[in-house]
This record gives sequence, C-alpha cells and structure tokens, in this order.
Amino acid sequence: MKHAMPFSLSRRTAFNVALCLTVVLGFVLVYHLGFRAMSLRTDATPERLRDFTFPVWQSVPWSQHGFLTFLNADAYSKHEAYANHSTLYLIFMRGLHQLQQWVPMFTMRMTGATLAMLASLGVVWFAIRNQLASLCDWRRCLLVLAAFLYFLTSPGFWISLGKFNVDNGFVFVFPLVLLTSILLERNGARGRSFWISGLALCVVMPMASALFSFFMLGMALLVHGADRRRVIASVVLMAVSVVLYLQPVLVAKVLGYSSENSTWLFRSGLDGDMRFYGNFIDSVVAPQFNRPWYMIAIPAILLIIQLGYGHCQSSSTALTTVQAVNAQGMLQTFSVYLLMLLFWPQAVSIHPYLYDALLVGPIVAWTVINFATRPVFGRHLFVWLLVLAFLIQFNLTKISQAGNCAECFFPTWGMLGERVG
Repeated sequence: MKHAMPFSLSRRTAFNVALCLTVVLGFVLVYHLGFRAMSLRTDATPERLRDFTFPVWQSVPWSQHGFLTFLNADAYSKHEAYANHSTLYLIFMRGLHQLQQWVPMFTMRMTGATLAMLASLGVVWFAIRNQLASLCDWRRCLLVLAAFLYFLTSPGFWISLGKFNVDNGFVFVFPLVLLTSILLERNGARGRSFWISGLALCVVMPMASALFSFFMLGMALLVHGADRRRVIASVVLMAVSVVLYLQPVLVAKVLGYSSENSTWLFRSGLDGDMRFYGNFIDSVVAPQFNRPWYMIAIPAILLIIQLGYGHCQSSSTALTTVQAVNAQGMLQTFSVYLLMLLFWPQAVSIHPYLYDALLVGPIVAWTVINFATRPVFGRHLFVWLLVLAFLIQFNLTKISQAGNCAECFFPTWGMLGERVG
C-alpha cells in the first residue's frame, strides 16, 4: 500500500482557498434559495428582543430593567420578566441589534445565523486540520469539500433560525461543546484554549455548560480513573455555570419581577400533563411540535452506514484505535443533549427546533470528521461523492421549500399536490 506524501504548502493553500470558496457558495445558495425569504417573513412579525426587550433597555436605566428579557409589549409594565438567558449572551445579542441599526441589511437573524454556522465550520476544520495536512489525493479533497457543504446546508439549522427564536443560543452552544470536547480529549483539561472554550460555553448558556460539566465529572470518575485535572475542571466550570445561571434569576427577584420561566417540573414532564409529552422517545422522533422525522433520521442513517462501512473496510486493529479516540470525544459532544433529554424531555418535545442543534450538529460533524480523517472512504470515493451530492440537493430542496411555505414551519417529506396518471 502506497503512503500519501503530506500536502505541500502550495497544495494546502489551494485546498484552504477551495474550502473558503465552497463555504461562500454554500452561504449564497442557502441565502437565495430560502433563508432570505424565511428571515424577511419572520422579521415582519413582532420579536421579543428587537421589539420588546431592547427598547426597554434603551428607555429606562439598567437598574430598572436589570438586563432581563421581556416576552411581550406589556411585560415590562406588568413587571413580568424572563430570566433564563445569560446576561452576557443578551449583551452579545444587543450588539447584533446595534449592528442592524447601523447597517439594516445585517439583521440580527442574518448575522447570528452566519456567525453560528461559521463557528461550527471553524471548529470542524480545527478538529481535522492536522489530518488534512497529510492529504495529497485531490479526489479525497473533493470528498472533504462535499462533506463541508453537506454540513453547511443542514436544513434544520437554517429553518430553526429563519422561522423561530432569533435569540436561539443552542446554535452557539454546539460549536463550543464540540470545541471543548475536542480540547478535553486532546489535552486532558489542560491549557488556555480549553479554559477559554469552557468559560465561553458558561457565558453563552450556563445551564448547558453545567450539564456538560456534570457529564465530564461523571466521565472523569467512572472512565478516567478520577483524573485530578478533569475533576477540578468539571467542578470549576460547574460552579461558574451555577453563578451565571442564578445571576439573572436573582436580579429579577431583587427588582420584584414575576418570573415567566417554565418550572422545572413542567420541563421534566413530571407534572403529569400529557398534552405536550408522552415519553422521551417521542420527544426525539415524534415531538409535540411537529418537526419531521427525516430531519433526524437522514443524518443518523448516513452516520450509521458510514461507521458500518468503516468497520467492514478497516482492519480490526486500526479500527479499534480510531474508534477509541472518536467514541469518547463524540460522546462528550452529545452530553448536553442527552442530559437535557433525561432531565427535561417535555421541553425537548415542545421545542425540538432549539434542541435539535445539539443532536444533529454532533451527528453531522462526526460524519464530516470521519470523511476527512479515515482514508478508507477513498476506496469507493465516487459512490460517497454521489451520496453526498444527493444529500446536499435534498438539503437545499428542503431549505427552498421552507422559504416558499408561509403557512408551515417545516416542509413535508413528500409533495402536497395530487399525483397524476
């Protein structure tokens, strides 16, 4: 078997340029085929940050609004506030709103979606950059570029940001969870990069970082032999998460606002209410908010087929080494979704368009990482390119249909018109 020589500097530069052009092409296609239409239609309706929260922030002193979220036009006058967002994350969103006021074409929704997708693509590239340096076969490079385009065109990501909450923090949580997981497995909770990534996760969504830290602590104790660095990192990140989570809650209490947060009993489904939740399995495959099954099934099926193919084509020794590395890192990446599904399955059932980012994101990222780091996929490269081409076309079709459908949130699996003949 011939060993590929590492990329020369010129070839590496050419690949990076090709990757940038692929990303630009993906954004152009997504924007013009459907995301622009979704955004314009959704932004024409009242929005809780742009229309209710930030105008209050501008009109009254911070000591009165407390950097809290107001869900409707009367919330501030009724002294009702939503305190589930990190204050620092809301300040970030306020910056996006300010940018929109300066340059109206850069709407909060457009800018937020672009930044979240670029962050996700950047973390995936970071995960595979060392392996990319050893690629010299231009055909394998095509496969990696197609995999990135498949990731970029994920329809659930664009529909969730085009038709739902503009303050959706889950799309920023995913790249931080992925990055922190990668750094954790590579360096064992050491180094400045790990701490910057972990603390950024705390800032964006304290509850997600608390669950991530809790899972990391469990792994440290049960899998890594009570590794001291991992245990300390888990406890520190968990403590920071709790402080940042409680800060807006305590501010709302001090300022006398009544809470519009859902109760933990309601989110868990232990309130006995069967209107929105049946069981945790339904929360994923058939949630109360009718997110189509194919949004989860197609990425999951591709990953399963990919892993099965790798198992059949690889030698048992090489496979064991690769899987041992991937399995632990990727399990940590799924940790936030798994624990949210465990603790708050009713919330997952009601808001799948939010939580799906923490399930589909790791699945698709794992797929891209496998294509880039496993030489075995070069053996039937044309077949894999054809599969990715069909899936990219499928993704763009669903984005286009979502942009065209003003009456629905998600496009159906099949056509709506009657068959003829």
